[in-house]
Amino acid sequence: MKRYTKTHEWIEEEQEGGPWLVGISQNAIDMLGDVVYLEKGKDEDTIVGAGDEVMVIESVKAASDIYAPVDGAVKEYNEDLIANPGSITADSWLFKFEVADPFALEQLSEEEI
Repeated sequence: MKRYTKTHEWIEEEQEGGPWLVGISQNAIDMLGDVVYLEKGKDEDTIVGAGDEVMVIESVKAASDIYAPVDGAVKEYNEDLIANPGSITADSWLFKFEVADPFALEQLSEEEI
């Protein structure tokens, strides 16, 4: 089940025991319009706090930061999506994430914000 942040990121367990996948909501994609560029903001295996910038997404309308939904570590970026940013959908994962405390996920919404 996806959990959503107030800044339009979602997080979902890829398989039981992890890793977790992080993407952006359909609302975010609609607001951005055509995505033209994705940039890594952190190195893989970097430990981040909830709300820390992990990536930048640019569209024809705006640029926006993508934030860590909870405390944890960035494990892997979706290189295929970075190479083809225009193919992003609400089901596309941007990066794989190791969650530091699974109980922190309970603070996120079960409904897209």
